[in-house]
Amino acid sequence: MTTSFSSDFTGETKLNNYYNKKRHVMGISINLYRVRKAEKLDELTDLQGELDRANSSKVDLYKLTGDLCMIFNNNIDPYGGTNTVPYKMIFGHHIEKSIGAREIGGFLPTSEVKQVVDWIKLNKIDTENGFSKVYDNTSKEVKKELEDWGSPDKTELYKFYVKPLVDFYLAALKDKNSIVITGE
Repeated sequence: MTTSFSSDFTGETKLNNYYNKKRHVMGISINLYRVRKAEKLDELTDLQGELDRANSSKVDLYKLTGDLCMIFNNNIDPYGGTNTVPYKMIFGHHIEKSIGAREIGGFLPTSEVKQVVDWIKLNKIDTENGFSKVYDNTSKEVKKELEDWGSPDKTELYKFYVKPLVDFYLAALKDKNSIVITGE
């Protein structure tokens, strides 16, 4: 995310961010955490500790989860295909649980991480070229919806969201992690 500081004529410093200009959405930032191997969330007995330890390796999808789901599923309803791999990659299986300031909204077991990585490789979104092709091949309706939402262009999406998400899942597969998805 490109962030810069600028001063107005009164000398007041303010954060000048592309997304603050383009998107006027209320909501929370969605974060994915790599935690130890587990098939069920309740196997993680020290969930607060797991999340705290995983903080340095989390991926923050900000408020762009719907955008990414629309692109990956080529469908204007980002929350409709709950059984698709892209949906599970971004939202996991629905769970509602509060842990400190975090609201857990999803969980992906270790056994399903490989399925996500296989989908990433099959669709070649592990490269900017591959993601660009997926993006370019979305329907006119999806492109219009992304425009209406004020979604970043495909280069920014790849650099700041897709690439970190791909790297996150490759590391999760290598380290045999499960994934906890939170709203913060």
